[in-house]
Amino acid sequence: MNSKLILRIFIGLVIMVKPMALFSQVNTDVFITDYNQTGYFQSANLATRIEGGNYENFHIDASYRGDYVQSNYVVFTILNYHKKYSLDVLSNEKGFAYIKYQLNLFPGLKLEIFGQREFNSFTRLLERNLGGAGLRLPFVEDDKLSMFVGTSLMIEHEGYSIDTDKQNYDRLRNSNYISINYKISKSVSVNYTSYFQFNVSDFSDYRYLGDGQLRFLILPRIYFTLNAKIKYDAYPVTNLRSYDYDFVQGISFEL
Repeated sequence: MNSKLILRIFIGLVIMVKPMALFSQVNTDVFITDYNQTGYFQSANLATRIEGGNYENFHIDASYRGDYVQSNYVVFTILNYHKKYSLDVLSNEKGFAYIKYQLNLFPGLKLEIFGQREFNSFTRLLERNLGGAGLRLPFVEDDKLSMFVGTSLMIEHEGYSIDTDKQNYDRLRNSNYISINYKISKSVSVNYTSYFQFNVSDFSDYRYLGDGQLRFLILPRIYFTLNAKIKYDAYPVTNLRSYDYDFVQGISFEL
């Protein structure tokens, strides 16, 4: 790796290990890309939403991605950040930082090693830190359609603010996913990942996440994006509902 790449990865890692985690349950497998060339690639996203009338809300969403691609391995970093203001008062703030290393073991078979940090004030999640490793296998792969399955083991630590106390939870989880990416044309693509996790010591403690994105080119290097997510947690720690959903539209820039 050259010095510039090492500096970029170091900066990403420094951000990930800040005392307050930067960036709650996020499906990171939807971020995986099938690469056609080697090198370093970057993209940034920015979206805002204003709601008015009977109530007033202002949302800010920002994200960054950097990928370093070589013939036998890939390293990529994801940073996401969201803020919501209601009547000029901060009502929700959440963030997510992620890094993954993929190594080609055999044709199609990849070893994945990953780390992640999160926070989410709405679900009272002060921090979620995890690290793990697993395997990724191709199921279908051609010029337009690719489908992959993956499985991994990860160690997870969560800290929640409940009443005036902080409650901590440590678990060993198995994570499984199927990821689909369909290129409708050169300028339009759809991807979707279905993601299932369960507590190794208690199979009734599981989580499901569905994450989809429609992306199409509107100007050179500029894309319009539509994202839809749904999450179900069989045992939410706080007294919140077991499910959450999120719909976001925005602009993506290829740098």
